[in-house]
Amino acid sequence: MEHWDLRTLDVQPHQPQILHSSRGESRTIAIHLPAGERLKDHEVHERAHLVVVEGEVEVDADGASVRGGPGFVAVFDPGERHEVRATSDARLLLLLAPMTPHVAAELWELRRGGDIHAESWPAFDPALAAAVTETMVVQVNGKVRDRVEVDAGVDEAEMQRLALASAKVQAALGDTRPARVIARPPRLINLVV
Repeated sequence: MEHWDLRTLDVQPHQPQILHSSRGESRTIAIHLPAGERLKDHEVHERAHLVVVEGEVEVDADGASVRGGPGFVAVFDPGERHEVRATSDARLLLLLAPMTPHVAAELWELRRGGDIHAESWPAFDPALAAAVTETMVVQVNGKVRDRVEVDAGVDEAEMQRLALASAKVQAALGDTRPARVIARPPRLINLVV
């Protein structure tokens, strides 16, 4: 039998501690989240349970916001986006695949072969973390006139075309054409008249 006293466990900020992860079982992770910090908006790929051991957190998920202290439990469904903010120093316990590890293991085996719990943790994939779109701020003479969603790899010519197509920018420019265009792809374009 393995056991831990979560209140006295020495977990450092930004260094989650994996307490348990073995074949055929769920994974258990202890997290220390300092006040004011957050587990940024992200999506879980499996059912996850978050338990507050100490401190207080605020959880935003699917447009709802809930606060909770010691004993608070939040359950996130696969594919659900959420963000966790510590309103005071918080000690959290994250349980991954806690309800049906045997079903998950069977499905993995049927679909891909092997045992899911024998797999290594996923490696960081920058492509998954990369922004697909960015918000481009459009200025006319240094004043913000519009915000346009653009592809993250947009070039200056496309930025200018999109900025000039904006009804708000056309209203600000009137009949004049920009004398100078300052572009910082993909986030900012300033049309100087």
